[in-house]
Amino acid sequence: MFGLLSTIARAIDVALLQPIAGIIETIAAAVYYFLAVSWFIGYCLVQCAGFIWRLLCDGVELATIVYGECRAFYEQLRNIICDVYDYIYHGTGDGLLLADNITRGIGLLVSNLLIELGNLTLWLLALLPRAVIFMLDSLILLLEHLGNYLLGIAAFLLLNLFRMSIGIAVLLVIYMFRRYVYLCLLLLLRKLHFQMSQTCSWMWNYVDRKCSWLLQKLHVNEAQNPSTNSPSSRSDCCVVCIERSRNIVLLPCRHLCLCKECSQQLHYYEGGNRCPVCRDFVETMLAIYS
Repeated sequence: MFGLLSTIARAIDVALLQPIAGIIETIAAAVYYFLAVSWFIGYCLVQCAGFIWRLLCDGVELATIVYGECRAFYEQLRNIICDVYDYIYHGTGDGLLLADNITRGIGLLVSNLLIELGNLTLWLLALLPRAVIFMLDSLILLLEHLGNYLLGIAAFLLLNLFRMSIGIAVLLVIYMFRRYVYLCLLLLLRKLHFQMSQTCSWMWNYVDRKCSWLLQKLHVNEAQNPSTNSPSSRSDCCVVCIERSRNIVLLPCRHLCLCKECSQQLHYYEGGNRCPVCRDFVETMLAIYS
């Protein structure tokens, strides 16, 4: 039996599950490689565009700095020339002071030029290491994103394959034991039918008892009406049905008030096992014969 089941399972695995798994793996690999290549190309384009844009921004910034320095130098030189021209043209007694100011201005200009030249040199020297560090950082970030993407795809595929294998296994088990499943369903339906039948029967009996009790109450009320019945006519009749003679004594209250048929249905009435005369609990009944 188990050998036959194992042979069938292997045949199903070879004929159905392995081709399906191969197709799914091929499709998943194609989609994965397509998405990975597309993502890599897009990432490279975005990073290259960003790098070129940053280079352009740095170039514009450098050109702006050089232009500003040149303009400042031109302004200072023009001011110096204008001052010298004014001094030579108009003449003044403060020539030595002006010469001292001109010397200091030229010294400050030269020192500022040297400082800016040093800053530019340092920026150019640090440009290559900064570019290398940025490329390494981008590569590490790319590898991290790629690893997370691969792990997510692998987890998703494994989860779907696991769920699909569970569903296939359940269908295979149900198909192999289909007779037992059919018998279990049939037994469940029969059990449900039996419980429903019992419930309906209990409800019918309950309604029948309530209707019987209501009719008996109506008969008792009619029997207790003095216009239709005299005390002499019901003195020996049952106080419940007002038809049969009394032959049951209720203990411990010792009231002779019921017939045999009504005493058998006493616990179905509203008060339960209580005397219909004094409403005391009935422990036992004693039959009498006249």
